[in-house]
Amino acid sequence: MSFEMEVNFPARIVMRSSEARAVGLELSVLGAERAVLVVDDVVSAGVANRVAESLETARLKWGMLAVHPEGYEIGKMDRITEWLQNTEVVVAFGSWPAMALSKVLSWRLNAALVAVPLPPGFAEAFRRKTVPPRGFIGRFEPLKLPTSIIVDPELAIRNKLAGEEIRSSLVLEILAGSLEALAVGWRNDFAVLLAAAAVEELVRLARLAQDDRGVERLLQAAVYTSLAREHAGGSALSSLARSIHALFGVCPYKAELALVKPWARAAWRSVQGLPVANAYRRALCLLEEFTSGFSTLPTLPDLGLQESRLDLIVEYAWTFDHYSLERDPTVSSRFSLRRLLAEAS
Repeated sequence: MSFEMEVNFPARIVMRSSEARAVGLELSVLGAERAVLVVDDVVSAGVANRVAESLETARLKWGMLAVHPEGYEIGKMDRITEWLQNTEVVVAFGSWPAMALSKVLSWRLNAALVAVPLPPGFAEAFRRKTVPPRGFIGRFEPLKLPTSIIVDPELAIRNKLAGEEIRSSLVLEILAGSLEALAVGWRNDFAVLLAAAAVEELVRLARLAQDDRGVERLLQAAVYTSLAREHAGGSALSSLARSIHALFGVCPYKAELALVKPWARAAWRSVQGLPVANAYRRALCLLEEFTSGFSTLPTLPDLGLQESRLDLIVEYAWTFDHYSLERDPTVSSRFSLRRLLAEAS
């Protein structure tokens, strides 16, 4: 039997095959007449057409905006906002650039937001905070969540989520998110429950054939860990990744993968003796096993971030995202952030 799920958190989250065909109906229920569909590079033309057809069926006035990761920068954001005045709803479809751009647009336009996330950066749809556009200097205010988040396994399979590279990216994102939620949100029983469930799902998946059913279970784990991360509230891991993008335009989820091992090892020293220690150790072991024997994780120099840039990253994160850093048990000073970046290099 296919897995189905519907949660309100406060966004309505629906995980169901073929659910993307109902996006147009979702917008009609909101009373919208004018919409923009924001897509990025990970979405194939055939898959994008499935969502576009639902907008046509609902007889909406709509247009499509394609965003490339390098095009998500502050100057273009201002121009795009001007072009899209009178838009009533933004539909985000794709990976983190589509999610981040759509959250900023819906906030500036005072428009509703519906998200159809895909990896990499699946969790971006579930976060009030978002990746700042490149070139943005300052504290990036929390944004509103989507009205609905639609996770459609059929779309993911048609968009080649069954491919090994994309699956690996999502597994690593699930592990990073679960480790963050357990280390930072250990006082929040709901966040701990979700993160532990995501880890258990990955353990089960290791024993299953890599078929369409495995893709569905992987997306289920991604929903759990994405919810856990939002409830945990952030850490140095996600804060530094956002800062790296704002300063240098580096993909924040690649930056996060460069940081995850040294950060997770440092956090392990802080969670020993806590009730979450067993779940955390299991997730950390899975991360070590999954990344052993081959070069899965980049280093910061691989991403073009040399030693001379590390102090600027520390100052940016310490100045503009201090609230997230305060929650992180691995952070005691600027020096601890600098040491983390040095280990990731």
